[in-house]
Amino acid sequence: MLAGLSNYLNLVWYQDYVDSLGASHREVFYMHSTDEGSTWGQEVRLSTEDNKTSVLPVIAAFGTNVHVVWNDYGIGTMYRRSTDYGVTWDSIDTLLGNDLTFGNSIAAVGDSVYVIGNAPSQHWQVYTWSTDQGRSWTQYRIISYRQSQRLPLSVHIPFLHIAKDPLDSTAGTLKTYYLRSTDGGRNWGRDTLISDTDSAGSQAPALTVDYRGNPHVTWYDYRYSPYPWTGDIFYTLSRDSGTAWISPDSLTVVHRAVRSSILAQGDTLHLVWDDDRNGFDTNFEMYYRISTDLGVNWSSEVRLTLAPGVSIFPCLGQTLNYVHLVWVDERDDTLAHWRDIYYKRKFKASGVPSQEISDRQRQRGVFLRILPNPTRGGCVLQVEGEVVKEVHVYNVQGRLIKTLTSDASRLAPFALRWDGRDEQRKEVKSGIYFVRVKTDRCSVTQKLILMR
Repeated sequence: MLAGLSNYLNLVWYQDYVDSLGASHREVFYMHSTDEGSTWGQEVRLSTEDNKTSVLPVIAAFGTNVHVVWNDYGIGTMYRRSTDYGVTWDSIDTLLGNDLTFGNSIAAVGDSVYVIGNAPSQHWQVYTWSTDQGRSWTQYRIISYRQSQRLPLSVHIPFLHIAKDPLDSTAGTLKTYYLRSTDGGRNWGRDTLISDTDSAGSQAPALTVDYRGNPHVTWYDYRYSPYPWTGDIFYTLSRDSGTAWISPDSLTVVHRAVRSSILAQGDTLHLVWDDDRNGFDTNFEMYYRISTDLGVNWSSEVRLTLAPGVSIFPCLGQTLNYVHLVWVDERDDTLAHWRDIYYKRKFKASGVPSQEISDRQRQRGVFLRILPNPTRGGCVLQVEGEVVKEVHVYNVQGRLIKTLTSDASRLAPFALRWDGRDEQRKEVKSGIYFVRVKTDRCSVTQKLILMR
C-alpha cells in the first residue's frame, strides 16, 4: 500500500521468505523514496521475525509522521510509527488485541490518526483514533455490525468516509455500502447501500475523496458478468459529502475486471484495475481510465502492463508532481508463482484547482492546504515545498493575529494546527483571515473562513 506527501513516497507490503536456518516467515516490510519515486531506499522489516504470521499492512503519512498498521495472527492489530519520514521507527504497539485481526484501514490528518478494523468472531466493525500523532489511542468503539472484506477509509475533516462490502441478507451476496461520520469520528451514521439493489454481488470497494469533500467509490460487480469470478468495475459518487449518491454506472464492458484503485487529484480522477481479458485466469493485466471532470466523463481505457503471469492488486498514491501505481506481479517467475512489487508513475494532469496545488504555488515552490476550510474553530495547515521561514495568520485589515512558526530552517512537508486563537490565547471572531507562508524566495497567502 502507498502513502505519498510532497516528495516522499512510502510503501508497505508483506512477503514470504526463508531465513538462514530454513525457517519460513511471513513479515511486513517498508520502503520509501525521497524524490517522488525516482530512487528508492533499502527495505526495512517492520514486524518481528517470529512464528507469528504478519499480513495486510496499511499505511498513512502526514507531515513528518508515517503510520503503519498490520495484523499478527493470534495477537491482534499491530501499530508502528516513524516521526522522521520513515528513517527510524518507534517500537511496535498492539493497537487492537484478541481477534481484531483483518481488514484494517488507516488515515492521518494533522495530529489525528484514524483506524478502522474488523472483529471477525463478533462480525463487528470497530474504530479507534489518536489525537496526539499515535502516542495514545482511544478505546475501540463498535461502529457497525456488518463485517466486510475491505474497509477503505478517507478523511476530509470533519467527515470520515468508509466504503465496505458486507454480506447483504436480502440479496444473499456481498454488496457495496457506505458509512460516514460528520463530526470527526465521534458519532457515526448508518450503513447506506450504494450499489444496485439486485442479487448480483458487488465487492472489493475502493474509495477516494476529492478536494470538495465528496466521496467517489468503485467496486467490481457481477451484474452483467457471465463469469463466476470476474465482473465489471462500477462507479458512483456523492456531490454532497455522502448524503445522496448518483446511480452507479459500469466503467468496463468485457466482464473480466476484479480489483480497482481510484485516486482524486484536483478535478481529475485516476482509476486502475486488474483485468483478465487477455488470458482468463492466467494473465491479469493493469488497465487505466482518467476523468478530468470528477467522474462526469471518462477517457478510453489504456492497458498499462504487458507481461506473462498475473499483474494484480493495484494501489494508487500521489506526491507533489506525480501519480504513482504499485501492483503485485509474477512476471519474473510464472512457474513457481513467486510475485514481486512493481511500480510506475505518471506526471499529474493539468487543471488542478487552487484549493489543491495552483500553478502559481507550484512555480513558487511552496504549497499550502487548509483543512477544513471553512472551519468552525481549529484547522490544520499542511505545508509542502521548500524550506519555510515563517507561517502567520492575519485578519482582513492586515493585522497580525497569530505567529504559527518563525523557524527559519523548518523543512517542509510539515503540518501546523491553528486553534482559532490569537497571541493572547483569546478566540478570534468569525470572519475572513489570511494564512501566509514565507520562504527565502517567495511567499504564498491563502484565505481562511472562520465560522463560529
